[in-house]
Amino acid sequence: MRHDQNHGPLEPQDVEELLPWYVTGRVSREEAKGIEAALKTMPDLADKLSQVQREREAVARAAEAVEPAPPETL
Repeated sequence: MRHDQNHGPLEPQDVEELLPWYVTGRVSREEAKGIEAALKTMPDLADKLSQVQREREAVARAAEAVEPAPPETL
């Protein structure tokens, strides 16, 4: 669920749900600030961020390893 920026600080659950988007740079500046503030005070969220980063890197490596299928001939 996306956080409504007009309702104060992010809740821990909101931060956790936004981590994949944070890692890929797809959150607003306000959301990024809220995530960064939460990460400074909640070590378990920092651990989850590390996990999300590792998962993203693994997916990127796997995507690079997959060779595209040859074009179909008519």
